[in-house]
Amino acid sequence: MVVITKARTLADFYEAHALIAEMGRWDVAQCDALGLPSEDVISAYYSDDVASLLEMCTLPNTGMYLAQVGSVVLGCIGHVSRGDVPKSSNSSCVRKEEEKAQEPACLRPRLMLSSSPSSKK
Repeated sequence: MVVITKARTLADFYEAHALIAEMGRWDVAQCDALGLPSEDVISAYYSDDVASLLEMCTLPNTGMYLAQVGSVVLGCIGHVSRGDVPKSSNSSCVRKEEEKAQEPACLRPRLMLSSSPSSKK
């Protein structure tokens, strides 16, 4: 059974950071495979260190969540809100369970959160 928990400890944020780093390597490999420039991918999208993630995702209206089976972390997603409008998630990565001991495969790139004008009051 997959359990979702909010990251609270430094160890939790190390787990999230490791997943985000895997996603970064996957993203670079995908760009390279498609012949797209990849030299700025890591610095532009995956540069937060553990301390930055912890600081950013423990503020009000923010969070980092880990999906795990037992003690194995399979995925994470983080969000940061600015005022009334949710920002795109700062990280999302899911490992294919059967590949967790080998090469991780990130199944879902960044999840975009949006607030439609009709939902505002």
